[in-house]
Amino acid sequence: MEVGLLKVRTAHSEISSDAALYARISVQCNQSKLRYQKISAVARCLVTVFNEVAMFSLPEFPLEQCKISVSVYEMRTAKKSPKHLIGQLTVGKEKSSEDKHWSVMMCSVRQPIAKWHGLLI
Repeated sequence: MEVGLLKVRTAHSEISSDAALYARISVQCNQSKLRYQKISAVARCLVTVFNEVAMFSLPEFPLEQCKISVSVYEMRTAKKSPKHLIGQLTVGKEKSSEDKHWSVMMCSVRQPIAKWHGLLI
């Protein structure tokens, strides 16, 4: 399975020059986390462009039983400070607001399906 993270649009707030965003993408099947990948940190701006794809090998489970979680974090590059969760989203069969996108993905195997998703804070 391939999960692409193209852009993250953040609310207009004070953006410091040492702020960076990174994402963590995880896959869960049958209520257990199988795999996760961290997307490289990119300097934060109003629209932060990642343009990265995370590849997951899931031989044991049918995709219909899985869900994908994306968590976006902010960190400071100049000093050691804790990461700060900006937002999170989950796409999967049981997530009602994302049902349509999940259904289209399941019907379009091996074809990229892009959609903007809102991050929940």
